[in-house]
Amino acid sequence: MLIVLAGFSGSGKSYIAKKLSKYLNCPHLNSDKIRKDIAHITSTKHIFENFGEGLYSKKMTELTYNNLINKGKKLLEKEKNVILDATFSSIDMQEKLKNCGEEYIFFWCYATDDIIKERLNKRLKEKNNISDATWEIYLKQKENFKGFVIPEDKLYKIDTSKDDCFQKIVKIIGSVENGQ
Repeated sequence: MLIVLAGFSGSGKSYIAKKLSKYLNCPHLNSDKIRKDIAHITSTKHIFENFGEGLYSKKMTELTYNNLINKGKKLLEKEKNVILDATFSSIDMQEKLKNCGEEYIFFWCYATDDIIKERLNKRLKEKNNISDATWEIYLKQKENFKGFVIPEDKLYKIDTSKDDCFQKIVKIIGSVENGQ
């Protein structure tokens, strides 16, 4: 099953995805890493561009998500679960996931603006952080968000500022895997 951790930049999705990957012993595919691999850029080199431009253009984003989903599908040939870690904030990218032909579960990660701002500012100071997101990018993501096309039975909204968010995700995955 594809386990999708989605949400705006700074929402906590990558942090949870890494932790979940270790807990479930399954692969974790990160859109930032894939995007930079496609562009032949070292993953920890920061590229600060305006929303929707350059490395983050619509064309590059489509290529990144196609690559992310296809790699996930390929890994499912050998793995029980694969984690996809990306914003999935556009309808187009959610449609790609819906139509990929694989079973999936979609976790929308969120937190308050204050927490997101704090996380983004902290992350920019970390040398090994792969993300290029800034507060301005986050605001543009929110402004451009059109909602979900993910079916309600596959969509779970998780407040990542809560201490029990990881346990909730693990419990939901277990329930889905057991057909509940």
